[in-house]
Amino acid sequence: MEGEFGWNGGIGVALALALVRPWGMRIPGALVAFCAWVGSGLLVSILPFGVLSTPLSCAPAPTHRTAATSR
Repeated sequence: MEGEFGWNGGIGVALALALVRPWGMRIPGALVAFCAWVGSGLLVSILPFGVLSTPLSCAPAPTHRTAATSR
């Protein structure tokens, strides 16, 4: 799985550079739109985890009482 995230990160860096550098104007709009579409699809699949992990990580940890500590 390391390789998959590596090339995705490389595409993201290249896309960010293309959007802010003058040479990026030569890239076809369909290619930029496709990269944005795929990237947003990857982020949407992670969104429920991010939304649910925040409240769950703020919840207090359950305490376990034993006979020795209940006095």
